[in-house]
Amino acid sequence: MYGGDPDGGIALLHTYEATRPSDPLPYTIEAEARWWKIYWDADAIKSGMVDSQKRGKKPEDDSYFALVDHVMALAQAAIVQHDTSENHLYAGIGYAPKTRLYGLRNEYRNAAKNGVASPRNFFARLNLIRATPMPRWELAFTTITSPRYRRLLRF
Repeated sequence: MYGGDPDGGIALLHTYEATRPSDPLPYTIEAEARWWKIYWDADAIKSGMVDSQKRGKKPEDDSYFALVDHVMALAQAAIVQHDTSENHLYAGIGYAPKTRLYGLRNEYRNAAKNGVASPRNFFARLNLIRATPMPRWELAFTTITSPRYRRLLRF
């Protein structure tokens, strides 16, 4: 996908989607590949800098939004079955592609609405992570690698 062949990456993802239709991961990666195609179609180079130009609605936007909505629906269904932090992560990530495309299309109200909805899932994920008992070695590693602990070690 990042090697300059997003279509080849999308074709590989379709085979993975066929084997695991309820997994939101391949759909999320496909949305990312499609996003880069949309972004590079709208980009312009000015003064040696790459920047995307604002653009209007295009027919392929509907299929992109349908894919992203499918990711969020799969994540919400997975949350109902298993309320895990991974499923909340996919639900939160699902809002990002919509927000980016709304911003590219100058639809700032929709972009803001999606931008506000996304953190709800991330905070739910964070609460689930905090509620999970942490193994002793992981707690020790987290403590040692934290910037606050390293600051204390300097003195």
